[in-house]
Amino acid sequence: MVLQPVGPNSPNRLLTAKSTDGKLRLPRLGLLDYMLKGFDPKAERDLVFIPVGINYDRVLEDRTLLRKLDPAAPRRSLLYAAARTAAFTGANLWLMVTGRWYRFGYACVNFGRPVSMRDYVARRGLDFRQLDDAARHHEVERVAGSIMESIARIIHDYAIGVGLRMLLLRRVVLGEDGLYRANPADAQLLEYYANAIEQLIHLDSGKTGVLNSGSAAPI
Repeated sequence: MVLQPVGPNSPNRLLTAKSTDGKLRLPRLGLLDYMLKGFDPKAERDLVFIPVGINYDRVLEDRTLLRKLDPAAPRRSLLYAAARTAAFTGANLWLMVTGRWYRFGYACVNFGRPVSMRDYVARRGLDFRQLDDAARHHEVERVAGSIMESIARIIHDYAIGVGLRMLLLRRVVLGEDGLYRANPADAQLLEYYANAIEQLIHLDSGKTGVLNSGSAAPI
């Protein structure tokens, strides 16, 4: 998610498309292009994007999202959905009674370093107003990529650790003698969560660019 203040009290949000495979998505380029094509760096107001990363240790509808990727998957009936919901509720109630229940992980919001378009165009010697459509769209994609990289940098290591605990509790990952291995029956689900942190492999974790991170809240 990216927040973009367009007035003193009217922030506008650039949301990415919902991910069905866990991978980071680009923001909506059409809205981004609309804001940038008329941007005047010498105007009174700057255009500032604030990278916001909202992390969840568990996506409750993860298996449902993965089913959408399989066109051959049989359509589930309403009765099946009701039975699965009842089973899920019953299992969690039993864990509560026996003292083995954990919350569904944590939700945490982190804020990255603001990206000033006035500074950005000055560094690159750009004026979006002077570009033709093809060149402007290319530069808009570069802006989007830069913002999403900033979002990727504000994921904390602790989230990975807590996420691993959740995968162990769900037996998506199996722990034996201090070693971890994937549960072959849930390989696709594990890949979903691996996709969510894939961008960390390509980033220098020593330069996170985090200015302020909100407290993690249990869900």
